[in-house]
Amino acid sequence: MFNKVELSVSSYDTAWVAMVPSTANPNAPFFPQCLNWLLDNQHFDGSWGLPSRDPSFMNEALLSTLASVLALKKWGIGEDQVNKGLQFINSNIASIEDEKQQPPIGFDLLFPSLIEYGQNLGINFPISATSLEAIIHKRDIELRR
Repeated sequence: MFNKVELSVSSYDTAWVAMVPSTANPNAPFFPQCLNWLLDNQHFDGSWGLPSRDPSFMNEALLSTLASVLALKKWGIGEDQVNKGLQFINSNIASIEDEKQQPPIGFDLLFPSLIEYGQNLGINFPISATSLEAIIHKRDIELRR
């Protein structure tokens, strides 16, 4: 009666699950297998996300990459992957202001909030102060709306 359901892996969702602390030890991940998946599934260009690089979905890759970087940074692992992810973000941050982009639902709220979370983790993002202010300003406008 029930068939096996195949779901595609979402690096964004996996990163969020990887950030959940263990109930037994809040300094350890509850789902370390999710961290292992992140370590094993970074794309060659330093990103995480959809394997196809359709340029109109760059913001999805930025969001997935940022969440993955934060998960690894939170637990202090994957320094090389974190650095490659930050380079990808820096190289593609201009796509945020590209009107041709199809951002994921909630992108204007999520991305700046994740940037702020990363700053609290001690990440020095390779994003200009002007770009960062514009991203946060856009979020604040969306919140007021």
